[in-house]
Amino acid sequence: MKKRGFIFTLDALLSLVLISIFVVGIVASQSQLQSVYKTSARLQNKNLAQDTLLVLRTVPLNQLVPPNTINEWLEDGTLNTTLVSPDMTPLDIASAYWAVTPIYGSKFKEKAAKILGYILNSTIGDYNYELLINNWTNPFMTRGTETYNQAEDVSASTITLSGYEYNKTPSGFMARLYLAQITKQDEYIYMSDAVLSYPYFTGEWILGIIPKFDQAPIEFSYSFNINSLTDPQNKVSSTLLFEPFRLTKVKFEICSNQICNLLEDLLENVFGYLGSKLSETKISVNINGNPLIVNGKSYGSPTQIGSVHLKVTDNSLQDPQTNNLLEIIQKQNVFRFYVEPYKINFLGISLPFYAIGDSGASHVIIVYNVTKFNTMEFPHRFYFPTVVSNGNPTQIEKAIFIPFNITDITVRAKIDGVDSNKVKLFLKIKDRTIDIGHPTGVGDYFMWKIPTSLLPNLTNQYFSIVIGVGLEKYLKYPVIDFSNPEELPETHFKLYGNESYVEVKYNPKVQYSIHTISLTRPIRVHANECDADSGVDLEGEYCRHLEFSFDVPPNITPIWTKFQFTYYHDVTKDPTSQRVSISNSKIGTVDLFCYNIPDCNTQRDIIETFNHWGYGIWTRANDGSIVKPTMAPGENKFILDFGDGFYVSKDNSIGETLILLDSYVPYGDIFPYLLQEYPRYTGYNLTYYYQDISGTVRSDNLLIGVAYVTNVKYLNVDIDDIINDGTYKKYALDDAIVRLFQKLGGIEKNGHHLVIPIKLDSTVSDVVPLQRVPSLYTPIQVTLRIWRENG
Repeated sequence: MKKRGFIFTLDALLSLVLISIFVVGIVASQSQLQSVYKTSARLQNKNLAQDTLLVLRTVPLNQLVPPNTINEWLEDGTLNTTLVSPDMTPLDIASAYWAVTPIYGSKFKEKAAKILGYILNSTIGDYNYELLINNWTNPFMTRGTETYNQAEDVSASTITLSGYEYNKTPSGFMARLYLAQITKQDEYIYMSDAVLSYPYFTGEWILGIIPKFDQAPIEFSYSFNINSLTDPQNKVSSTLLFEPFRLTKVKFEICSNQICNLLEDLLENVFGYLGSKLSETKISVNINGNPLIVNGKSYGSPTQIGSVHLKVTDNSLQDPQTNNLLEIIQKQNVFRFYVEPYKINFLGISLPFYAIGDSGASHVIIVYNVTKFNTMEFPHRFYFPTVVSNGNPTQIEKAIFIPFNITDITVRAKIDGVDSNKVKLFLKIKDRTIDIGHPTGVGDYFMWKIPTSLLPNLTNQYFSIVIGVGLEKYLKYPVIDFSNPEELPETHFKLYGNESYVEVKYNPKVQYSIHTISLTRPIRVHANECDADSGVDLEGEYCRHLEFSFDVPPNITPIWTKFQFTYYHDVTKDPTSQRVSISNSKIGTVDLFCYNIPDCNTQRDIIETFNHWGYGIWTRANDGSIVKPTMAPGENKFILDFGDGFYVSKDNSIGETLILLDSYVPYGDIFPYLLQEYPRYTGYNLTYYYQDISGTVRSDNLLIGVAYVTNVKYLNVDIDDIINDGTYKKYALDDAIVRLFQKLGGIEKNGHHLVIPIKLDSTVSDVVPLQRVPSLYTPIQVTLRIWRENG
């Protein structure tokens, strides 16, 4: 009985194990089948989500939605055709609406949700879903009674779009703008050379102790072309300053006896009344074969100058009997001058004492209208004047300014009447004078080559090439040296200006295009300290402290700044002092040259010939270091500060600056509208503000029309309103106008916005619009989640 009971118990246990194994196998099989089913379903859901996003991203809306629905959305504004169109994809439309919400409000997000919800509701079937754009959604873009985080199984797919820049219009209008033509008012300045024709020693002696000098009249002429003056009727005004003397007072030392002292005192006293003595010098001025008429007085034949200079300004083409300067100036010009010296009477003998000709401060200024954008020129040949001397040894100084790297300089001169040993070349750089020597002969010409080692010192500053005919040394002062009369021998010659020149090789590194406008503008002078009695009979004109002030507009390209000075040097008061400085917002105030200044480098000599100064975009300081930028946006100053005895004319010294403006702006941002009240109007009659050549702010109008549109209707618009009302943030054309006027150097002035330095003279300009342009900048994420209710 006991064994039988044991066997039955063992059978039962074995049966239980077998049953358990069977049950577990069935359960495991059911679990595996359920897992396979769930994995397959999840993969199917994910594929559905991916496919749905792909459709939303690539298929145009009008292929997913019936035409009647499209029409309803167009009528009720769900599809705003300013921003989107039915041929865009649903995600492009939604992203566009989402991007402009900060500009136009949340209603556009709701329009996007309405469109996407319609499509999802009709394509996803009985699935629940949630669509997010950068984690934003709303009820139109979701379906289901439970949220996705309450569902047991959720499938999601995410795509990244090269999306629309947030807070920017994603689709609309772009505009570029350029000036199709202009009529600008420009200025041409011809700065003269110095022609110093000295009295010559006759070989005779007065009383056996005083050298006798004589002086013949001097004749010379300048030739220059105003290449951009295509129509003489375009001339606006002209100014001529002719100064036949380089005003200098020296201490005469003839000899030690009483007679010599009397002559010395007489000569020195002459400088106390230059206005009444040098003014008796006779001159003639003929321009292009016509005698110059000034205030009804003809200077066609020798006539007393009446002052230490002749100055005339002519603003009318209608009154040639009073002033005819403006009428007789042409595109090609020849100015001919004749100077007959004034001589003092000593012991019954008529004696000269002063160099005559041209001080190097004479100039011609022509203001004219021109239709050319670019009128700047970079000449490589600089011609000498034609000079005819009937006995006077003469010094001819050609001042040259090159703001670029100079690689070679040669000088050629055709001079009749003298041998090469009677001609010398000098190079003048500020306070330095370098003797280049006698020329070599090549055919009928005298030739020189400036040593290559000197060229780096000539870039970006004025230097003078000086031809001395009958002179063995450079003469610093325009008065005769009684102690060395042999240095001024009688010299007859003719220098042919049209065949004599300085050839300068350099590469003008200036970037410009067909839209570049070059503009030359005068520089105003401000005199802070003028002596009532500076030693000449021109009270209040000559100053020891002078400031030239000029504004450089923003967004322009400055090229150079140049000055020409009329000066007076009283050598009897030496040692004087000289300080030349520039100042702007970028560099502060920097000394460019110092002489006899305690707080500045004094290892310099005085600049005796102070006719010119100039600099490009950089220059050198007094210590030799590079100064940059020399011209910065805002106020710029060029400052002269001299000690007693050195004076500069505030009335007859001039300056000019050359700047480049860009008259083209490319396509900018995308805006919802092209222009105000479009398409009723297709252009603007724009009121804008500019500074004329004198600096006065004026208004004018500019016609701006849409390209390729016929019968343009113009809306009157003021640029101040564009700025004040902010329309440049909404309209493509308004934006292009603001960008263009900024490029043209627009500044705030006299209560007006974007005042530019040039009159555009009612010219027609073109706006070239692009519309329906997508704005793809900032990537965005779009996520679609789908699930079934209750798992």
